[in-house]
Amino acid sequence: MHYRLACEFMSQHTAGCRSRIHASDAWLTHEQGVAAFETDVPVGFVPARAAAGLSDSTIAGYVIHLEQVGGWPARPLWEMQPAAADAYFGQALRGAARGTRLARAQALKTYFLFVELRHKVEIHQMTGHVV
Repeated sequence: MHYRLACEFMSQHTAGCRSRIHASDAWLTHEQGVAAFETDVPVGFVPARAAAGLSDSTIAGYVIHLEQVGGWPARPLWEMQPAAADAYFGQALRGAARGTRLARAQALKTYFLFVELRHKVEIHQMTGHVV
């Protein structure tokens, strides 16, 4: 089930579920490496949550919330700064139910903890962006 969730998430961000491309592979151009890495980071979130013992429905909820947050700025989600998150929650979610705002905030918080623990150094090396 977790692999299916990862493939579904990946298929929405790439041409389909394919084997993982490592952004650090020497044969990729910098732009290709960054693009591949932008796909790898969110896709890696699904098995990490599964390894933490979360149920499939909980993971699917996180994925749905992250997709909705990630569609708001036209940039990779891991580049979101606190001011952009404040703007998102203040503008896009102003009229949303309290539970929706809380769930979306929890998904975003968990995602950034995952990114910081697993990919902080890679992101900085590839893009110069500090998570």
